[in-house]
Parts: sequence; C-alpha cells; structure tokens
Amino acid sequence: MPVADVSDLMSKRNLVQEAQGWLSLDLQKKEQARKELESKKKDALKPFDWKMADWGSDNPYFQEQLQDLSQDYYNHVYSMAPYLSMNPGDMENCPPGSPCANAHRLKNTLDGTAGAFKSFQTRFQNDYDAALDLLGDKDSIYYNQDNLQALENAKGEWMKGFKPAYNQDGRLMAIITDTEKVPQKDENGNALYVTESGDGTTTNKDDAKLDNDGNPVQATADQEVEKMITLDEYYDKLGIGKDKLKKNASANDWNPETFSDLITPDSSFIDDGGVINKDNKNYKTTYTNLHGAIFGATDMYNPEDPEGSVLTANAAPIINMMRNDPSGNFKEGSITKDQIIDYVIQNVMGYDGVDGDGSGGGFDMSELISRMSDHNHTGELSTYSINVGGDADNPTYEMGEDNAIAYEGMFTIEHGGKEEGQITQATFSPDEITLLGGDDLFRSGEYDIDGLGRDLEITYHDAYLCLWDPDQGKFLTKKEEEALKTDNPEAYAKCEYRPAVQVTFHATDGDMESNWQGKGLTDTGTIKAIMPLDKARSQIQGDFSEKSSNFQKTEAMDELAKRKTEELRSGEITDGSIGGTEGEEENEETGGGDDADIDYEISDKGDVL
Repeated sequence: MPVADVSDLMSKRNLVQEAQGWLSLDLQKKEQARKELESKKKDALKPFDWKMADWGSDNPYFQEQLQDLSQDYYNHVYSMAPYLSMNPGDMENCPPGSPCANAHRLKNTLDGTAGAFKSFQTRFQNDYDAALDLLGDKDSIYYNQDNLQALENAKGEWMKGFKPAYNQDGRLMAIITDTEKVPQKDENGNALYVTESGDGTTTNKDDAKLDNDGNPVQATADQEVEKMITLDEYYDKLGIGKDKLKKNASANDWNPETFSDLITPDSSFIDDGGVINKDNKNYKTTYTNLHGAIFGATDMYNPEDPEGSVLTANAAPIINMMRNDPSGNFKEGSITKDQIIDYVIQNVMGYDGVDGDGSGGGFDMSELISRMSDHNHTGELSTYSINVGGDADNPTYEMGEDNAIAYEGMFTIEHGGKEEGQITQATFSPDEITLLGGDDLFRSGEYDIDGLGRDLEITYHDAYLCLWDPDQGKFLTKKEEEALKTDNPEAYAKCEYRPAVQVTFHATDGDMESNWQGKGLTDTGTIKAIMPLDKARSQIQGDFSEKSSNFQKTEAMDELAKRKTEELRSGEITDGSIGGTEGEEENEETGGGDDADIDYEISDKGDVL
C-alpha cells in the first residue's frame, strides 16, 4: 500500500475511541464470565423437586427392568408353591432348616421389596436436603466442587434409577456397569506387555517395561462389566451422606503433598532452575491430573474472580495461599488456571520461580539438596573401559560397568542465556581431569598421547557429585572404589565426595584424532572427562553471583558433598546405595523436542483426591 494511502487511512482512525472500545469489550467479557459463574453457583444450590414419578424417568428401560423384577418375584413364588402351601408353624412338616422353612423365609424377604424401595428413596431425599443445608452458601466449609458435584450426581441418579435384581437370598440388589482394566492378549492368546518406552505393546518379556519389583508390566484395556452390589454399596457411591461430604481444607492445614501423586514420577519437565517445559508430555499428564483435582468436573472457576470461584475441597484454600504468598506475585488481580496449577507443582516439588520469571523467593537449601539427590539425579557416568593388549600401540577397549563413575547428585549449570555446552579451554592433563574411560592409560605415562599437558577446547556439561581420592588426585570408578576399600582401608578413609563438572575435549586436528583413536581413547575425535567444579567455575560462562541460581546450586552441592562424605566415613553408605540405579546412564536433559505436538493425555489419577 502506498505511503499516502496509509497516512490517509490513519488520519481517519480515532485511536482513543478504538482503545476504549477494546477496553469496553474486555469488561463485557469479564462481566459475562462473572454472570455465568454466578448462574452456575445459583443452579448448583437449587432445591431438587422430588417427584416419585420422575424416579428412573431418564432410563428408557427402567419400567421394563421393574417388570422383569416383578416376573422374578412370581417365578420364585411359583417354584416354591408346594412348600408355601404348607403351614410354616407345622414343626413336623416344616421344621427349621427344611425346604419348607427356607421357602417361607425367602418369600418374606421378597415381600420386603416395596419397603426396600421406599426406604432407599426416603434416605435419598433426606440426605440430599441435609447436604443442601450444609452447603448453605460460599462461606460454608462444605461449599466446594466435590459436594456440588455429588448433589448433581444424586439428581442424575434419581432420574436414572438403577437396575434392580434379587440375589439368591431374595434380597434387593442393584446392578451397575463398571469399568475394569483387563489383561490384553494378541490374536494367538499370548499375553501382551507394555514396551519399555511405554508407547506400544510386545509379547517379549525382555522388551517389556518393568514395575518396581522387576516384573514385566502387562498391557491392559478398559472393559465394561456388570456387577451386582447391595443398595448400601450403591448409595455410598453417591457421596451425599453427611459423613461422605468433604470439608474444605483450611489455609492452616493445606498440605501440598495431597497432590503429589498427581505429578508424574518423571519430573523432567522441571529443570534445575525450576523452569517448566510445558511442551513436555509429562507436564501435560500432570496438568490433566491437577486440573480435575483442583477445578472439578463442572469447572466453576473464573480467573477474573478467583475468590468468587469454587474449587475442590482439597484445593479450596489455594487462592488464599497465593494471595498471601511471600513473593507478592498474586497479591491482587486475576489468577489464571495455569498459575494455580504451576503454584501447586511449585509447592509439591519445593521450588520457587517455576514460571522462570525470577520472581520467586529463591531456592530453599534443604529442598534443593533433596532434589539434587533424588532418583532422577543419581546414576553413573561411563563411556568404555580400556584393556591394553600385547600391542601397546593398539590397545583394545570395550564397554564395562565397573569402570563407570557413580554420582550421588547432579544439577544443570545455567549459562546466562547461552546454550548448555559452550566452548572454552581446559588443560588436558591427569593433574586436572579424570577420563570417563581409559584413565589408567592416561595416567600411566607409558604412552605418547597427543595433546597431553596442553590447553584444548572443551565443552562444559552438567555438574555431578562424585567420589574423589586425594592421594591419587582423581575421581574413582566403581571398580577402583571397591578395590581401595578392600586393599587399602586407610586410603579409602581419606576419600571424599567432591562436586565435578563433565567436559568433552575436542581434538585440534586429524593427527590428534588419529592418535586418540589409536590408543583406544575415542572413536569420535572427542574424549569425555570430569574435573573438579571449583577449578572449572571461573571458566564457565554464566552468572555465579551470590543471588544467581548457579551460586545457590553450587552452595547446595557443596553442602550435599559434606553430608555424603560424613555418611561415607561413618559407614552409613552401603555398597548398594552408592551409584544410584545400577546400569543407569548419564542423565539427559528432557526438553520439548518430539513432545511438542503431543496432546494432553487422559489420566487414571484424576480422582485420587
């Protein structure tokens, strides 16, 4: 469009009027949301018109089911007619325990059907009305999504009725349809197991995902089955009795751990800085779980009116907690659903600033130490082990768990906006580093290793807490640790846990790469190693000022090192506790990646609360 046309167009616009129009539209939307919320709340507490004629009226088969029950009654009575014609008081022909006595007892139970129906309906109505009184208004401790939903379900059950039936004793029962998980099999009848990746099935147990006991997890599928239950059991499902209604948690006893089971065990969607990756599939599963547990099935939440909204019983005080949060982030104004869910995650996981905006109150030392040393942050660092053969210039190498270096904690270094793995330099020397494969060869001095003693380009990675031998000036492999513990207890007693940073050395040219490959140190032109974090810290690009995440995490790592060293020297750390999960490889950072286009998953934990 020509400049003149644009100028002419702009001169005809009233920007103030437009801005007022947008503001007016925004206010209209907020007002509409408020009215819809108020309407929902008003309808939720409307007394139900209990009409007997409405009982089961939404079930097109209800009358037929009642007729079937009546037919069953007559079939029972007809089949027992010879015994029922006898006098139940005749002790000679109808003694206790005889077919005659049993027939009369069954007939009496069957005749109580009408009374059982009436008693059930009366209990239904009385408990509903009592629950409605307890809810009262939004200031009641019973006023929450759980109880409002229970009342709504009760009205629905009244209109639906239930499928009645007799058990073998003539007692009135209810038949319900329930969903159960049943084991899956292939077309040949072979059991199917969940694959290790969790996204498929297999008949091979060796390829299956394992449960906590090491058993293959069998694949299951939902299947609807009919169950016969007592009227009391059916009634308990409604949850409208006074002892069934849920009281709101108070701000004083709100426990974030209530929601811990709703967060996926793999919390890789939170990095060590507390930032959430919302494209990660584990976050999406967690979000789905928490959404149902916080906002309920009918979802009566309005972000513009948090205090006027209705959450579930366990989530009721969350808004108050957020308003009074020391950070002051939610002191006034609207609060979105995402903010509420992230706030719960923050409190469960013990992290501040989960939105990544730096507005949190900083890291709590004990919580940070706990997170650094949990099962997701312990394991082993390894590449391969070196076996020097008869030809010293051509050693062989192979994978080996014994030569892995165990770590008891880890964290990701933040690089001040730069990507993890920035390039800098470090000395390629046994005095500075410990190789993650071939360190014995590296230290022996018997071989001419190109680059030894020179400053080479390296890539920095994550920080780990590993066992350091001060006498040898190196980090110990699992095999070396066991040998030292057995052969030289005095030297082992001097060992300590020390923070380390993993680095990758890069060959400067083809000759160096060939030399490394010839010694079996690499097959890629790079060599992995770890070095003490305190030696590397000054070279790492990133903020290590006192208020920075890096500073706080290294402080926590130092404290964790002290604790682990004390445990080690007091004998509290056993062989099985060092090194985390056997065979676990180096942790990889989980980002959005392939998860970015995954939809929210349906979780079976939505009703855990």
